[in-house]
Amino acid sequence: MALCRRLHAFAVLSGIAFFGTMSVLVPQRLRADLGMGAVESTAALGAINSAGSIASIFIALFVGALSDRTRSRWGKRTPWIFTGAFIYGICFWSLSRPSSALLIAIFYILALVGLNMVQAPIYALISDRVEESSRATVSAAIAAIAVLGIKRVK
Repeated sequence: MALCRRLHAFAVLSGIAFFGTMSVLVPQRLRADLGMGAVESTAALGAINSAGSIASIFIALFVGALSDRTRSRWGKRTPWIFTGAFIYGICFWSLSRPSSALLIAIFYILALVGLNMVQAPIYALISDRVEESSRATVSAAIAAIAVLGIKRVK
């Protein structure tokens, strides 16, 4: 059950951190720091979210397939999780630095790449480490808690 608690904590914390930043801080940066109006910042945020969502689709599939085939002394999924967390952390920090909408978009998309490099292997851990009779319950709990994390931010 310790793994289930860790997965629940990850789902909540990643939802709060990522969606909180995207729904509060990035629009603030676009408006106040870059001088965009409400219409321009909303359009820029929509374009950034669209590009990030498209990148996420492909990265999640790619990393999920590669993590199934990875063999290392740390296991199949751990190298992907740590690499993704490193990329995510660097890009998340970098979102506070750029001075243009293009750099914000680039760092946001790269942060999504890192986030998906973490999430795809973690969700695959369910089938690796949770008993078959409990998988549906664990998957439902993770999804419900992730939604609560997103709802809590908004």
